[in-house]
Amino acid sequence: MKTQVTGENTDATSVKSDCAAKTYLIEVSFDLLANTHEREHFLSLPTSFDLKEKDVDRLKAVARRLLIHSDEFQRLVGDLQSGF
Repeated sequence: MKTQVTGENTDATSVKSDCAAKTYLIEVSFDLLANTHEREHFLSLPTSFDLKEKDVDRLKAVARRLLIHSDEFQRLVGDLQSGF
């Protein structure tokens, strides 16, 4: 998976060398959905707080699926479970 980051300083470790914080860049995008019909459905939803209950349920389900298939999210989960 490609991730583009722009800016002068994208190396988080160079900000403070004694910082023990880890960073995780987790991409959740409807563009990552393989099913064309499903991808088009979610991309066509309005960006508002007034969605149908079934659309909210589907959004939560697809967000869960996208996170489960995210290598970076799984790395975060693994690190949290192991206590770093």
